Amino acid sequence: MSLPPNIYLKENGFISCLICSRRCRLKDGEVGFCGNKMAKTVSNELQIVFREVSKIEAFNIDPIEKKPLYHFYPGHSVLSLGLTGCNMECFYCQNFKLSHDRLKFRYLYNENNHYTRNIVNMLDSYNKNNQIIGVAFTYSEPSTWLEFMYPIATKVKEAGYNNIVVSNGMMSQKALDSLLPFIDVANIDVKSFQEKTYHSLGGKLKTVLTTIKRLYQTGVHIELTYLVVPELNDDLDEIRNFVDWVQDSDVNIPIHFTRYFPSFKAYNSPTPLKTLIKSYDIAKDKLNHVYIGNILNHDYQTTYCPNCKSPIIKRNNLQVENQIIKNRCANCREYLYGIFR
Repeated sequence: MSLPPNIYLKENGFISCLICSRRCRLKDGEVGFCGNKMAKTVSNELQIVFREVSKIEAFNIDPIEKKPLYHFYPGHSVLSLGLTGCNMECFYCQNFKLSHDRLKFRYLYNENNHYTRNIVNMLDSYNKNNQIIGVAFTYSEPSTWLEFMYPIATKVKEAGYNNIVVSNGMMSQKALDSLLPFIDVANIDVKSFQEKTYHSLGGKLKTVLTTIKRLYQTGVHIELTYLVVPELNDDLDEIRNFVDWVQDSDVNIPIHFTRYFPSFKAYNSPTPLKTLIKSYDIAKDKLNHVYIGNILNHDYQTTYCPNCKSPIIKRNNLQVENQIIKNRCANCREYLYGIFR
């Protein structure tokens, strides 16, 4: 299945990719920033072509809690897959071997690739006990391999499974609108709540916030991740501004503050626990569902009822004890945001 029209724009001997806000403007033979697309003349017509996919670079069955998603079928698993490529340049990237591996462009992508046909067969094969709920497009930035994701997502949806997108939110509205009919849940990684910080990382905060609002307004289940990086986005006033923005959208949107560890080109120390706990306390004062990831204290991965405050989902090393019945607290019957089986 082809991408929707008008995702590329031809003008004056150039062709622009409109999938993200970078809008790479390419001449014949040039490769876009993400490393996945090339401008190429085919049958006397300048086109954007996608690189050959000889293999899926990352492929695993993961607990959905690893995405991280805590309010979407907790205790279940997803088939996670990813290619290389990213449209940002975070110096601390926690998954740089995929995101920053700019492969040499090779061949025209074949949309009838066997992966498209076989993903649903793999889901059916692995889903013996009805524990796998769908496919997570993750590990790197899925929008940079939209040509690969789009046909798979349509087939996954047709087969009755869920599509999960883990993204930096730098998609254009054109790209996002093409995916909305097929996306069930998204975790958006908010890098900072300052435009100047986003600019230094090659992104745009305004685009990310627009993506989050659009997903939420169209009924996609949303959770947000904020990797707290020392001396980059750990200012408590900045975190307060982020929390206030989420509160204005919906106090029930789950927030995951995640501990940073040195990676890629970053050498500063891991996020201090006190910074994470202060961030948690700031958010917990205004939001119903706040978590801390990449630490050993499981109390900060527990879901508490916003009404009676009792622990209703306990998580310990991705082992889940769920006390929610039909989206309601088993103790006080308060309704919980999310989808729970």
